[in-house]
Amino acid sequence: MNIISVNELVNYLKNIVENDPPLQNILVKGEISNYRKVDGHCYCTLKDDFAVIECVIFSRVNENLDFNLGEGMVVMVRGSIEVYRKRGSFQLIAEEISLSGKGELYARFLKLKEKLQNEGLF
Repeated sequence: MNIISVNELVNYLKNIVENDPPLQNILVKGEISNYRKVDGHCYCTLKDDFAVIECVIFSRVNENLDFNLGEGMVVMVRGSIEVYRKRGSFQLIAEEISLSGKGELYARFLKLKEKLQNEGLF
């Protein structure tokens, strides 16, 4: 059994993921969650009922959008998958974004939040 460092493992996986052609031009549909904007760049989680992936929208992409991104939006993101070494996690780097509708998960969250507030539990 070969013993390697965490850095070596993450670099190995990063090399595999970032050199796999299907992952370098991919279209992902998901609902925006945990949306935040820092220095012109936007960071969020794209999610569906079963999984999540972090998404990075650099300022050059964000500045060219004809709409404002926000919590609960369902979007189509064209981009590439990268490995963020510091966390050892996958992230989607956005190149293009288009609206795909209002988020069902966010709507359910708002409905539950309202119910809990009405019952004095939130």
